Amino acid sequence: MSFMRSRFGLGLSLGLAMPSACGGGETRVNQAPTAVAGDDRTVARGAMVLLDGEKSSDPEGDKLNFTWVLRTPTGSSSMLSDSNTARARFVADVKGEFVATLTVDDGRKSSVPDAMTVSVANRRPIAKAGPDRVRTIGAPVELDATESSDPDSDPLTYHWVATRAPFGSNFLPENDRLPKTTVTPDLAGEYEVTIEVFDGTATATDGFALRVRSANHAPVARVGPDQQVSVGQPVTLDGSSSDDPDGDSITYSWSVERPASSLANFDDRTLARPVLIPDVPGEYTAFLVVSDGEETSPSARTRVIASVQSTDAGVADASSLDAN
Repeated sequence: MSFMRSRFGLGLSLGLAMPSACGGGETRVNQAPTAVAGDDRTVARGAMVLLDGEKSSDPEGDKLNFTWVLRTPTGSSSMLSDSNTARARFVADVKGEFVATLTVDDGRKSSVPDAMTVSVANRRPIAKAGPDRVRTIGAPVELDATESSDPDSDPLTYHWVATRAPFGSNFLPENDRLPKTTVTPDLAGEYEVTIEVFDGTATATDGFALRVRSANHAPVARVGPDQQVSVGQPVTLDGSSSDDPDGDSITYSWSVERPASSLANFDDRTLARPVLIPDVPGEYTAFLVVSDGEETSPSARTRVIASVQSTDAGVADASSLDAN
């Protein structure tokens, strides 16, 4: 009887242990997370690039650790900031391709790396050939493209081309590969001059029109009449009636002879109508010459007589103007 109880007790004990031994409690298997580095993109040189791995995920919802690695093109000194966060960043400092690779882990397993490419595109240079102009046969023409530029700061090469010239003209710059050079037109007529600038990838062009005539005539400077003013009173001089027989545009250049103790000068000596403020009594003689770019006019002159205002009568005590 005792033997049977023992067998029964053993059997009961074994029977109660079997569900656990046969896997009645299921063990969870951790799955690797998924890294999402984002889409490829194109940016301008010098742009700050923000990398976003926020779309990375873990099947069990575990907290993720982020690791970004950046491969840079030749010549770059860029480095990642916040490379162990979801949102790293760097500066795209040179042209080429930057490859950012993201790996995430949940503390037990790591994802397959995911990469995205940031391409820095070339920006076209800006060509500047200068304004249209008029010249005479045999007069040198300056070609100046030094204001051309490149938004990526790439070095530029230059090439001057005559895209239009009178039949039979041998219109050739002294050195057509310099940004600044000269050319001497040999025939009268209409010319088109073009500068081509190249940054190693893209070309930009700009041009100007050149009209060449057989002869040039000097412009004529004209000034207004003499004037009387009080010391400290602004006076406007007028050279706007100056002109050029050929219809060329003209530039202005004023100068002044003033009393010995005076420091007065024009507000802008290159204007057609500059302002002068006499600072001491006396005679101020203003001279004007004008230029059409090839020839300069004889000077024209006008006088300003400045006096101190009388404190008794309250009127200007001005000297009489001498006859010219």
